[in-house]
Amino acid sequence: MPSSLVRIFIAVALEEAVRRQVEAAISRLRPLAPGLRWVRPENLHFTMAFMGEIPAERVDTVAAAGRAAASGQQPFVMRLGGLGVFPGRGQARVLWLGLETGQEALSRLQTALAAGLRQAGFELEQREFAPHLTLARVPQDAKAWNPTAVLAQAPALGAEQTVNSLHVMRSQLTPAGAVYSVLHTCPLGKRNEAG
Repeated sequence: MPSSLVRIFIAVALEEAVRRQVEAAISRLRPLAPGLRWVRPENLHFTMAFMGEIPAERVDTVAAAGRAAASGQQPFVMRLGGLGVFPGRGQARVLWLGLETGQEALSRLQTALAAGLRQAGFELEQREFAPHLTLARVPQDAKAWNPTAVLAQAPALGAEQTVNSLHVMRSQLTPAGAVYSVLHTCPLGKRNEAG
């Protein structure tokens, strides 16, 4: 009998206070780009690895790689700041919020995570990790919007939080959008603990 598949990614979640600040920033930006599909506040996160659909019995292997990567790095502070778009040239498809501080630590954590996942037999995207928080996606039929005007209105957030864990997340696609749930928590700096 074939195993069931689950859609999995690993993320750094936002603390509630930071999430509220980002939500307020989105509220200020939304009128400047009404045709964009804005991410629901409860779904805001930094994606560290996207696994896609994997057999349910492999989720524990993903969690083990997450725990191993997290245990090798101490908690660190990241500070949000700076709007951008992907791709950098041509028609923008994604509006994102970056980091003012914490990029190096987040990148080290992602590198360790990706190495562990590859060693466990998972295939990952080959593109370079670019820490960002997706705020909105640009649908093909989006009304004209001016990315330059939106970027000029970049909010001065100053929001910062301590990153102290990774989360193995399940993404369930519904007609109302994706619903995320935490399957495993992988604390930073804690060796040999199950999550």
